[in-house]
Amino acid sequence: MAAVNVPRLVSKKKYANALVFSSLTMAFLLMLVAFQLYPVLLPYTINPKYSVTIYNAASSQKPLGIMLTIVVIGAPLLAGYFLFLYKTFHGKVKLYDTSY
Repeated sequence: MAAVNVPRLVSKKKYANALVFSSLTMAFLLMLVAFQLYPVLLPYTINPKYSVTIYNAASSQKPLGIMLTIVVIGAPLLAGYFLFLYKTFHGKVKLYDTSY
């Protein structure tokens, strides 16, 4: 139903709602594929024993802990950097005689 609603919302110029319904359509399609393939992530058609499943693709606790540490340190740094960029470049551009 969400896919049918998108053209109607675009014709009414409700672009934000159309974006939401379009995103819902994509999310539901991805969930449908995931439910259909579960537990196989990448099927191997020649020999099914070489397929990638959720069990042989899972990571151990040590790499997950390392990645969590990187995210805990990196996410605030990234947020601060984007805040710095926003404060540096916000506002209208002013053109002068020497601008090009």
